[in-house]
Amino acid sequence: MQTILSFGKLIGLCIALLFVTSQNLNAQTTLSIGPEIGLPLFKYQQNVQLVASIATIPVNYEEGTNTGFGASARLQHQLNDRISLFAKAAYMRFTNENFTNLGNVGTVVGELSNIEATMTAIPIQGGLKVYMVDGLYGSAEAGMHLITSKLDATILVNLSKKEELNAFSFAPGIGYEIDLGNFWLDVGAKYQYTKDFSYMNFSCGLVFPIGNR
Repeated sequence: MQTILSFGKLIGLCIALLFVTSQNLNAQTTLSIGPEIGLPLFKYQQNVQLVASIATIPVNYEEGTNTGFGASARLQHQLNDRISLFAKAAYMRFTNENFTNLGNVGTVVGELSNIEATMTAIPIQGGLKVYMVDGLYGSAEAGMHLITSKLDATILVNLSKKEELNAFSFAPGIGYEIDLGNFWLDVGAKYQYTKDFSYMNFSCGLVFPIGNR
């Protein structure tokens, strides 16, 4: 909890600095909100032990994990025609219901069934965009992923196990901004990497000006 609060203060500070900078430099600040999709390229494996040593289930999140869905909010400050700075927070959720290898579940009374694994990720990151031509840009961002993985299974009774971890992450990406008059449409793709897992991220957001234009 302390770690989450610390990251929350950090992102809050970044947002405050962006607001102050935008007012002082008479430059534009924008807010972007929209959905995100994640295609898992996980390396993460959770060895879940249920009911002492009765059943140990190695869950490989790379196998059978469905596409993840979520949303994000990004505050962006335009430094000049070529460079923007931004701070971003998002929420992603992945599920896994099809396991090809459950390993040794031991000797149990009854049937091991209704197995479902979920992973949620809260990326808190900051970075920059470098514009090239006609709305096309490259981006780089870094920060932390707050990750929670949970396994639910049934062995006569309902059982569950949850693990939490925080991991440094970075993401190179590319995107395109389409000017729609009073606001923009920002579509992008990036490779989200952490030590424990990674995924391809696709986003689409509406961008609204909130600073001086």
